[in-house]
Amino acid sequence: MNHYTYFLLLLGTLSYPLLRSFEPRVQFYKNFKFLFPAILYSAVIFIAADVWFVRQGIWWFNPEHITGIILFNLPLEECLFFFIVPFSSVFIYDVLNYFVKKDVLKNYTKIITIVFCLILLATAIVYQHRFYTLFYCLALAIYLLFHQFVLKSTYLGRFYLLWTILIIPFLLFDGLATWIPIVYYNDNFITGFHVFTTPIEDLIYGILQILLVIGAYEWMKRRGKEI
Repeated sequence: MNHYTYFLLLLGTLSYPLLRSFEPRVQFYKNFKFLFPAILYSAVIFIAADVWFVRQGIWWFNPEHITGIILFNLPLEECLFFFIVPFSSVFIYDVLNYFVKKDVLKNYTKIITIVFCLILLATAIVYQHRFYTLFYCLALAIYLLFHQFVLKSTYLGRFYLLWTILIIPFLLFDGLATWIPIVYYNDNFITGFHVFTTPIEDLIYGILQILLVIGAYEWMKRRGKEI
């Protein structure tokens, strides 16, 4: 069963959100037509980046805990990761939006964005010789600033609220993946700072991934209403 470790971890991540998608109050399934294209859009970008990072030896996978099925030079499970984790994350996002009607962080999004981006940019400068750190700190800072000041996204407050909730299951998932371990990291490309066994860079990576999906998801919902 060791070869199914990563697959079972993903299955556990998907099972509850998928089953509860048809719950009559939130009715998450009604947004699948917007969600699936958004996830595909994000998956194409992140799978391409993942392939490159693996080729550069920034991280690699433990053959004992994957099925051995390879797609695009990645384990099948890693490809599924880019569909399952966003699906489960957006499920939590919609549930939060349903039960927390008020955008409690709406008036604080600008200051949160600016402070967070300053931290990201400072980290990128200090660790400019650590490519994984540099790449995702810069990418997230640019994307957050784009949302805040160019798109003027109205859902950033709700996204920040999501991450205060999402960080717990994210650290649990990533912590297991790095503790078992399913994935190994090359210390030459990261800061070396961890939250338990999770490299701090994975949190930055995760925020960018889910914001990319939610940005596309919200855009498609808006377009759907206009049509």
